[in-house]
Amino acid sequence: MQLSVVGAELTTECDWELCTALRDNVQHHLENGIPSGRFPAIHALADRCWASAAVSVSAGQLRAELARAWPVLAALGVERFAMGIRSRAALTGAHAAPTIRGTVLLRLTGWKPPLKLASAKTLSDVFAGLVPPIMEFCRRAGDAAVIEVGPVRGAGSAQRRHGSPNVLS
Repeated sequence: MQLSVVGAELTTECDWELCTALRDNVQHHLENGIPSGRFPAIHALADRCWASAAVSVSAGQLRAELARAWPVLAALGVERFAMGIRSRAALTGAHAAPTIRGTVLLRLTGWKPPLKLASAKTLSDVFAGLVPPIMEFCRRAGDAAVIEVGPVRGAGSAQRRHGSPNVLS
């Protein structure tokens, strides 16, 4: 998925599965399993997979939300990795988002992990390639900037992809 600053030349790509997993873990560990309204930018970033058009978020709001969530998530062991009902639906090819929302610890289900978690010991290991780079992207954009969350662009453009071992430069 592509993040771009509206009206500027600042663009980056993020792995949508990792963004969705981040939202799931924020929702599980900081919102008691259901959206609380405290992290709307993180939810918008993840819910882009269900939107028919690009969505916009405030760079300052996204950065502030990540700054609140990151210290909590980074300290958790990988056995605390959570997955949401919406994410599970997206990953299994559902055509519409489920109307109910909720999360569960992945280890309590028979669900296949959406990411390679084998070498991770903490959620910091899982999300370190996503959260700090997105926070830096938002800082560079400026708190007043609007970030458009759109589809993944082709590999030919000059962008960096965060959260994936395949880095484009």
